[in-house]
Parts: sequence; C-alpha cells; structure tokens
Amino acid sequence: LYYVLLRAWMDIAGDTPLAMRYLSALVSLMTVALLYRVAGEMVRGSPELRAVPLLAALLLALSDAEIFLAQEARNYSLYTFFACLSMWGYLRWLRLRSPGAALWWAGGTAALVYTHYQGLFIPAVQGLHVLLILRGRVRWQAIGVLALSAVPVLPWFIGVTIPQARNAIDNRL
Repeated sequence: LYYVLLRAWMDIAGDTPLAMRYLSALVSLMTVALLYRVAGEMVRGSPELRAVPLLAALLLALSDAEIFLAQEARNYSLYTFFACLSMWGYLRWLRLRSPGAALWWAGGTAALVYTHYQGLFIPAVQGLHVLLILRGRVRWQAIGVLALSAVPVLPWFIGVTIPQARNAIDNRL
C-alpha cells in the first residue's frame, strides 16, 4: 500500500528525496495525533488519567526511532499509523458497538496488513483479546469484524503469498 501511495504522492509533490521523505513525515505527524485518540479511548471515564493521551502523543513525537523512521522514504511510518488506526477502531468498537467503528477497525486492519505483512500481529492480538475476554454475541460480532477485515486482503494473500511460499519450497537447498 505504501508504494501505491508514494507513487500518487510523487505525482503531486515530485520525485526529489525531500518530497518523497515528506510523505513519511506527514504520516508520522498524523500518527502522533491518532495516538492521542487511541490513548484517550483507553483512559475514557478515568478523570485522574486525563494527562495520559497527551503524554503518549508527546512520547511518540519525541521518540528517536519515530523521528528517524519519519525521515525515511519507507513504509514504517504508514505501518505505525495503520496499527494505531486499527487499535483506535477496535477500542471505539468495544465502547460503542457501532457500524462506523467497525468499519474503521476493519479498514485500518486491512490497510495495515496491506502495508506490511507483520501487520498480521495486530489483528492476531485483537483476536486473542476477543476470544479471551469477550463473551456471547459481542464475541461473534468482533470475530465478524475481523473476518470482514480479511476480505480485502484475500486477493493479495492468494495472488502473492501463496506463490511466494511455493517458490520458497521449490527452491529449498
């Protein structure tokens, strides 16, 4: 997904190293704001913890790793953004159980997996939370949202991952 976005970005901003790196910097900045919302969802209803979202955003903004990766023309900033979007959607869905929150959760998760294959760990952890904590109808609804997030990823999985696995097996030493 990052390379598709980068191609569109280059059509708008140009192909200089600065223009290409600016996309990651912009996404990193949006991630700081999104992390504020994620932390806000986590401490909602706890007035004594109202400083936590600001502290979380500040720590990400000052993180050496995030600053370094935000200057690279690579997919890492977008990966972090979609990981936060997936978690924000999940936390909102847990609180509201609304179709809108479900779409944010499923869309963020699908975009995360399209950005980097290691993005599968986020929905795996969410699924583990669903199986261990949620009960009854809510559990089945959450499983349905996770399944919905897998639908857009299936063409990639079938068209890219399976042939790569076959190639790796065929070329083993």
